[in-house]
Order: sequence, then structure tokens, then C-alpha cells
Amino acid sequence: MEGKAKTNVLLVFANPINTGRLRLDTEAREIQQSIERSKYRGSINLVTRQATTIKDFRRVLLEETFQVIHISGHGSRNGLLLANDRGGQYVVDPPTFVELFQRYPSIACVLLNACYSTVQGRLLASAIPFTIAMDTPITDDVAIAFSSGFYDALGAGHPLEFAFEEGIFSIKSEVSPYARLPRLIRKGETVSTTSDEDESRESSDRIHFKAREVSCGICH
Repeated sequence: MEGKAKTNVLLVFANPINTGRLRLDTEAREIQQSIERSKYRGSINLVTRQATTIKDFRRVLLEETFQVIHISGHGSRNGLLLANDRGGQYVVDPPTFVELFQRYPSIACVLLNACYSTVQGRLLASAIPFTIAMDTPITDDVAIAFSSGFYDALGAGHPLEFAFEEGIFSIKSEVSPYARLPRLIRKGETVSTTSDEDESRESSDRIHFKAREVSCGICH
């Protein structure tokens, strides 16, 4: 990264008030520390949006050119959740979200640190070189560990695919070698999602998920 243009990373966090609480503050701090201590910290610029609405997201993409988009929060089979103008939840229509990303060819990687985000990720693969997504529910510990490893590697000057593998190793070594892992989807790749039977087994795990609060099955 030395001598190259600055890599702009957009961190989008959303935890609407009527959904289970996530440790997004911890994840944001881990990412910040990973970059601050890194060799190439001067080449990476973090832009953070909290309690993000779709309007916030649209506007920030207009303001600056980004290479990496990181979205962390709740997800469901119906789409990712952002906040609405009243602090509640807004389910983003997946095809509409893809349409937004298609307008910005500078985006090289979209990291979806949210449950069931492969549903969104496989659509993004039509336009984005690298998409990182999750088939199943994801715990706070897994989300935080992946972010830590991913940005440690990015800050050390490694390419995106290496950063992905570093995030995976971080999960295996710091959380559990048996944890459900994110997947990397390359542009044009066709992927399938985990079966309903597998997803049902996952419901016994410790996840930030309150079915009685959100009808569409929301977790991280």
C-alpha cells in the first residue's frame, strides 16, 4: 500500500432500538485499534456511520470514494437491517441495495458482518469483486474476531483475499475452530446458502436474536 492512493473504508453500523443489542461499539474499537497500530495506518482512512439509515448510506457514498464497505448489524433472509428515521428497523430490499452498489465501481470489497447475509452477498457478486458474507447466525465474538484479523492484515499491507483468511484464522484461534465461518464470494461466483435444516440447528447457539421482537428472524 505504500506509495499508493489511500484506501477508504466505510464502516456502517446499525442496531435499531427494537432489535437485540449487539456489541458494535467493541467491534468499531477493534477495527480502529487494528488500523492505528498497523504499519500502513497512513494509507487507510476509516469513515464511520452509526445508527445508519438508508438515506445516510446513500449520502455518504456520494461524498467520498470508497474501496471497502463494511456493514455490521442485524440480518435476515429478507435482507439487511438499517435504522429508520425514528430509530426503528428498516429491511433493505436486496436487489435495490445491489443497484446502489453498482453505481460505484471503486468498491472492491463489501464485508457483511450480519446473519444470513449470503442472501445479499450472492446478489452483490454480480457487481463487486469480493463480497464477504455469512450463511447462518453469527455471534458477536465471531464478528469481532473476524474484523480484528481482517483489518490487522489490511493495515499490514496484505491484499483482500489474505485479509479474509486472516479473519478466518482469528475466529478459529480466538473463538473456536468449530465456529460457523464467513465465506468469500468472488465476482461472478454462484453460491448456495445453508439449508433450512442446518439453520434450524444453529438456533440453539448463542446468538443475538429475539424472535418475539422481530418477525423476520433478526440476529447479527
